[in-house]
Order: sequence, then structure tokens, then C-alpha cells
Amino acid sequence: RGPFREGTGFQMVAAVLSVPGAVGSSRDEIIFFDDQRYRVREQDQMKNLKQALGMKLREHPDASLVIQADQRIPQGTVVGIMNMALETGIRRVNIATRPF
Repeated sequence: RGPFREGTGFQMVAAVLSVPGAVGSSRDEIIFFDDQRYRVREQDQMKNLKQALGMKLREHPDASLVIQADQRIPQGTVVGIMNMALETGIRRVNIATRPF
């Protein structure tokens, strides 16, 4: 047999969007993962996201994470999500882009 793997395996997807904030405030960054919404600026919600990533990883130990980020999302937010994934034990993190 060749060194090929069948299929791509299970992938987790985190979609990161920039949405208008409340009147007079800056934009909010929201992460959608596993049918839940997490606001980046809320520490408790980010802790909940980290727990959700860990729970999903326990269900699918070889899973990878794909981050789909809106073009308005700062690089630091994407890197923060990548670091969070690595801290939970996710070994493969990919960034999805769309061509212009």
C-alpha cells in the first residue's frame, strides 16, 4: 500500500465574523463553533469555547480545526484561536481563505 490516507478525516470548523457592535462601540468579533456563538471580547465565552474544542477533540482525537475568518478579523484574533486549539491538544489547525 502507498502512503496515502483515505478521505480527509473529521474536521472541526470555527467561523469568525466581524459584526457591528452596539451604538457608539467598535465592531464585535464572534466565533461560531459546533452550533454555538462565542464573543471574543467575553473571557467567559472564550473559556467555554476552549472547553467545547476539548470536548469535540475527545470525541474525534484525530480531528483538525479549520478557521474561516472574515477579512476584517485581526490577525491576532486568528492566532489566539490557533493557540487555544493547540492548548487543547488539536494538532492540525488550518486557515481557510476565499479567492477574490
